[in-house]
Amino acid sequence: MNFLNEAQALEGEMRAFFEDLHRHPEPSHFENRTNRRVREQLRAHQIDMLCPKDNITIAVIRGAKPGKTVGLRFDTDALQMQELCDVPYKSETDGLMHGCGHDAHTTCGVFVARLLKAHADALCGTYKIIFQPAEEGEHGADEVIATGLVSDVDAFYGLHVWSLYPTGTLHATPGGIWAEPDMFKVTIHGKGGHGSRPDRAVDPVKPACDIVLNYASVSRFHAVISKHKKGWIITDTHSSSGTYVHNKRIEEPTVVNDGDVVSFGGIALQFRIK
Repeated sequence: MNFLNEAQALEGEMRAFFEDLHRHPEPSHFENRTNRRVREQLRAHQIDMLCPKDNITIAVIRGAKPGKTVGLRFDTDALQMQELCDVPYKSETDGLMHGCGHDAHTTCGVFVARLLKAHADALCGTYKIIFQPAEEGEHGADEVIATGLVSDVDAFYGLHVWSLYPTGTLHATPGGIWAEPDMFKVTIHGKGGHGSRPDRAVDPVKPACDIVLNYASVSRFHAVISKHKKGWIITDTHSSSGTYVHNKRIEEPTVVNDGDVVSFGGIALQFRIK
């Protein structure tokens, strides 16, 4: 077995598959086309698969010899950002692009599954190739775990492409390797009062307006949230990267309700009404 030589022989197929995924990015939780393309490859090479949801696929390769169950995890979702690179396989979906390499990860997963299947007679144990949705801060791992289809996995492995390392090299470390982001909530408290005595009231609107999202993909004047008779309305003000409500880019003034997730240039905020 020489996996490297075999993988190099598949380079043309891998590139074509990767470029197709890059042209058709999908947001977190809606990676349905991506999974259809994955399943086409798995079926073509007679690889068993588990498909609990339209956006989750788990390929299963059983070795001829007994052993543990290993999970190999590959993420599939794209980022809410506009692709400005002028490449032949540029994103065809406005406001979405594979800017974090998940198209490459998915491609790796498909062809790793193919190589493992080709050598199943020499393998020990079972390999589950997990195509995980919603990795970009949207709890996609929890979604996969909730299916119950990975509860038998003895060890999980993940990978990430990284442009700062030389092509063709592999870097590994025990334990954590990436920073883990978290979310926080900011609550601004005001104090009611009578219009004749504003000095006794505290207006929370001004400090709320002073909150700035210091993020490169957020435009200087990105969007406006205002109250109307229909409720709270969000309007995108011709931003470069778009405004999204529940991962759907808005093209016109849109009603937002309590608990809705609103995203500005890759930053997701939860809209709350008190």
